[in-house]
Amino acid sequence: MQRVLELLLLSSTALAVIGDGFIALPVHKLQAGEGSAHFPNRLPIFDVVNGVAKSVEDDVNQIIQPIFGNGIFSGGSIQGTHSGNGHSVKYEVSLPSSSSQKGSNGPSSTDNKDTDPSKTGFSLDDLMNSIPTDFWNLIGLNKAPTSSDNGSKDADFTPSAVSQVEQPTSKSVESTAPGPASSASSSSSSEAASSSQPSEDSQPSSSANKKTGAFFLSLDNTQTLYTATLKVGSPAQEVQVMIDTGSSDLWFISSGNSQCKVNGGSIDCDKYGVFDKSKSSTWHDNKTDYSISYYDGDKASGTMGQDNITFADGFSIENANFAVIDNTTSSIGVFGVGYPELEAVKSKYTNLPFAMKEQNLIAKVAYSLYLDSRDAVQGYILFGGIDHAKYTGDLKAFDIVQSNDKYVYSQIPLTSVASSLNNYTNAYGLPAGSNHPKVGAVIYNGTDSFNGGVDLKDTPTLLDTGTTYSYLSKDQVESIVGLYGNVTYNDAGKAYEVPCWVGNPGNYLEFNFKNEQYIKVPTSEFVISVGTYASGAELCVFGILPGTHSILGDNFMRSVYAVFDLEDHVISIAQAAYNDNHAVVPIE
Repeated sequence: MQRVLELLLLSSTALAVIGDGFIALPVHKLQAGEGSAHFPNRLPIFDVVNGVAKSVEDDVNQIIQPIFGNGIFSGGSIQGTHSGNGHSVKYEVSLPSSSSQKGSNGPSSTDNKDTDPSKTGFSLDDLMNSIPTDFWNLIGLNKAPTSSDNGSKDADFTPSAVSQVEQPTSKSVESTAPGPASSASSSSSSEAASSSQPSEDSQPSSSANKKTGAFFLSLDNTQTLYTATLKVGSPAQEVQVMIDTGSSDLWFISSGNSQCKVNGGSIDCDKYGVFDKSKSSTWHDNKTDYSISYYDGDKASGTMGQDNITFADGFSIENANFAVIDNTTSSIGVFGVGYPELEAVKSKYTNLPFAMKEQNLIAKVAYSLYLDSRDAVQGYILFGGIDHAKYTGDLKAFDIVQSNDKYVYSQIPLTSVASSLNNYTNAYGLPAGSNHPKVGAVIYNGTDSFNGGVDLKDTPTLLDTGTTYSYLSKDQVESIVGLYGNVTYNDAGKAYEVPCWVGNPGNYLEFNFKNEQYIKVPTSEFVISVGTYASGAELCVFGILPGTHSILGDNFMRSVYAVFDLEDHVISIAQAAYNDNHAVVPIE
């Protein structure tokens, strides 16, 4: 099936002070084999477009369809038919029971069935080996793909490790307005409302030693996610969490998580750290339950509370709101930096980006994101500032597109995508005499070509660090793939095949935003080698996948410098510049 992308792991290094109030935390990248093979998808499960509640079967189908094509989940099994080359193969896969798994079940829930793959955590190999051999032969693969094909010997795959289609669906019949379908509850509605905010007695105190200004936060890129190291509680406990622009809550895994190995489970919770609230003298329990589900199949349930969080020396939040998770199959927590509308609790609270301004750490609710190249050694998130050395050209600001008249997702209009190909030479750049050709225009210059590409009609598109790949509508993806020749859909990978040479150096895609900003991304970010045909020829698929929501994930974000201003509701972008220089100024 899908080989693990050759993404990079970031790890923290020493501090580097680059100016008054500016603290840089450089990061190093390690090879993919040293990281996790799991592909997180930390978009909360809910529908902000229609507010329509869907069944558990609907949710599970969103997870399994990228693996099994038209297979449908029903009654504890997956049934489907694959057609091709004049033949048709039917298959039915009974989902492995939780009792036969290496790991423990995920969080229990009254509205989930025992056969929910996001709950049982069975491996992708278990599923793949259940498919008839004729199925794999029919689609041109000589055997069922296994996790060993992904370059990771010990990797356990869940179905959602390949399922990256981020299509929010709702499990809450109570929620009709945009926002997460939350399972949060409390002993009383009034207590929930009051406990999600600091009490009068626990309001942040002023401190002459507290710093104000922009500061960097380290990011560790573990395969397909970027993590930050935070210090929590008193005395401080160091914990890593996943940085996610597509969600809003902060939560840490509890030392008492039932899924941790030390507690009889299967998760290595020590890898990224846990929070032991019993050891913090400043922990305040809100007595409010917290529960959230993500489309990678992970779930988290625990308790909301407050404690102190330190990001860097002198930059800390007092009485920050977050959840401590007692039951999750995830090995790492989440640091959501999106709009509060995405919070998975009924009573909204001040999440960390807004708390930073509230407590005078930054002047504006804004941060800039620099993931750097796949081969570079540094990357970071910069709260309250812009590093002008990290981009070329001008930063162009675009209004964030609302959902149902509310600011929910960090999404901006994507106008078109064009392609520049250099099939046989090592030349770089656009053909002579061309700048940004009109959509549909094709220019040839020897063996180089530039295709004006596909009109996307200003599609609202989410910029999301929590997504590995990128997603557009089926028609849009087919139009882009058509720039490279025949459009062939691979049912096994749930992606479109492309010639592997499309990923050669010098080839790139150009993303057009409102005809005002053009971001070039090497096609190597989008060409994924997934194995071989029966003939032995290499098989590659395209890293922009069909979905009902438009998302530009990590394979795009590494090429852009992005400034998220959640206060003025704009996102500014420019072409990323890969260097070791800094020119940081605060965002006023």
